[in-house]
Amino acid sequence: MNYGLDIHGVIDAHPKFFARFTKRLREQGHKVFIITGGQGKPKLFNQLKEWDITYDFFFSITDYHVAKGTKVTFEDEDNPFMDDETWNRTKGDYCKENAVDILIDDTKTYGEYMDATTFMYVLNKRMKNQSK
Repeated sequence: MNYGLDIHGVIDAHPKFFARFTKRLREQGHKVFIITGGQGKPKLFNQLKEWDITYDFFFSITDYHVAKGTKVTFEDEDNPFMDDETWNRTKGDYCKENAVDILIDDTKTYGEYMDATTFMYVLNKRMKNQSK
């Protein structure tokens, strides 16, 4: 199976859990996709390495749309903005195109763009604040 994980609000909320989770998934032959809005910059890759997150593929909504020529503006280097529909649809499209079976994300809106073969689990706020 192919598993997709968001960084902000998911992996960064529970890095120890997701370090173990991603290792076990890969040991069992599953593929792990990091699917995030943030740009694939050294700082982000270093965080994933520090948290000991293992993965097969990395996808950035921002990097994808910048490369594609979509109008993207930046409030600052860590806060990209584009049309909401375009942003929200991108994770669903990526999951469909790459046969991601399960996406773990903390943004409920993305679920509207997932097809029937992709399951989306939304972490609740109480769980997010329990451990880091």
